[in-house]
Amino acid sequence: SEAIKSLTDAIQAIPSGEASNYLAEAYLKRGICWHYQGQGILARGDFDQASGINYEDPLAYFWLGITYAQEGNFREAINHYSDAVAKNPSYTLALVNRGLAYVQLKALQKAVDNFNEAIRVEPSNPELFYKRGNAHLLMEEYQKGADSFALSILNNPQDAKYYQGMAQALRGLGKDDLAREYENQAQQLVGGSGQ
Repeated sequence: SEAIKSLTDAIQAIPSGEASNYLAEAYLKRGICWHYQGQGILARGDFDQASGINYEDPLAYFWLGITYAQEGNFREAINHYSDAVAKNPSYTLALVNRGLAYVQLKALQKAVDNFNEAIRVEPSNPELFYKRGNAHLLMEEYQKGADSFALSILNNPQDAKYYQGMAQALRGLGKDDLAREYENQAQQLVGGSGQ
């Protein structure tokens, strides 16, 4: 609430009709505050203002997508994530969130395509392989899922969920003994680190 008040004061301090280099950022940050208070309509109003002032910045479009996804309107969220990606094709968060929105809509190949685009930008990020692996599991593409989880494990061998994902993929492939080994490894990681 204090941040909203301070940002509102900053916005109102600019004389009407004058531009300021911080105005778009002030609207963006106030919109984020509104979002975290659960005020989607107010947040979207500020994100629209920010994008109107600085239409090249992908952040306002990304946050518009976040507000729609939070409300379960995944098609509208995808539209805004796509706007953010159009402004910056290497915007990994927008690609990932667009992929997650496609998962919600059961458009799983489109989800995988978005995760692949994100992987091309950040090829050593284990979370991207994990998200792609989960999409493959939903498609019952167990070998592709296993390949994705293997890359997650290679990039971060300390996260139990990557081993659990691998175990699910291996069970789908009928490799129950090997799946149990990965489940045991996941259990050891959880016991040792609290993940």
